[in-house]
Amino acid sequence: SVKYNSYKMFSESVIDNVWGVISSGHTTTALETYPIYSKEIEKLKKFWKEISPFIHLDFFYFESPTQQANISFAYQRYTDALLYNGLFERRITNCITGLEAIYSKPLTLRISKFLGIFGYDPHKIKTILSDAYTVRSIFVHGNEITPKKKRELKKEYGSLNRLLLYSLDYLRISIILMLFLKRRKKEIIDLIDDALIDSKRQDELNTKLMQIKITLGLDTNI
Repeated sequence: SVKYNSYKMFSESVIDNVWGVISSGHTTTALETYPIYSKEIEKLKKFWKEISPFIHLDFFYFESPTQQANISFAYQRYTDALLYNGLFERRITNCITGLEAIYSKPLTLRISKFLGIFGYDPHKIKTILSDAYTVRSIFVHGNEITPKKKRELKKEYGSLNRLLLYSLDYLRISIILMLFLKRRKKEIIDLIDDALIDSKRQDELNTKLMQIKITLGLDTNI
C-alpha cells in the first residue's frame, strides 16, 4: 500500500495572500505487510529491474495479451486477497482461484512439484493447499467452517491468518515465476506434468527455474 502527502500553493490574485493546501491520499491499505530491511533494498531494485520488462501495462487492468491473461487474472485475485478486508474464507478462496488460473487442476500436485523444485518444501505445500482448498470448498458451497475445523486449523498453523499468508505466498511466487518463464499456460502445465514422470523434462524444468534464480541473485541450490 502506498500513502502520500502533498502541498500545493496557489492564489487567485497577485495581491492576495498565497494559500497553501495539504492533501493526502493512498491506495487501499494492505491488510498484510512485509518488512523490507536496508540490506534488501538493492535486491528489491534488481528484482524490479529484471521483472518489469515482462509486465505489459495492461497486465494490471485485466486487458493482458492472451499469453498473460491467466496470470493477470491470478494477479487480480491476489490483489483482492491481499487488500480487501472480509471473510477469511473469501480471502482464501481468492488465493485458490488465482492458483487455479495458473495451474488448473490437479492443483495441489502441480504446485507441490513446481514450487518444490524452486526450493519450497513440497510436503508442506501439499498440506497447506489441501487445507486451503477445504476452506474454499466450504465457502463456495455456502457453508461456514465449523468451530471444530477452526480449532484444528488454529492448532496446525497458530492462527487462521497464517494459513492465508502461506496461500498468498504461493500465489505471489507463482505469478512471478510465470512472468519470467514467458510461456503459455498449457506449455508450462505440460512441462510440470511431464516432469512428474520424465527425468529429462524435470531437468528442463530445473534448468529454467535455475536461470530465474541466477537472474534474481538467489540461492541456486535446487
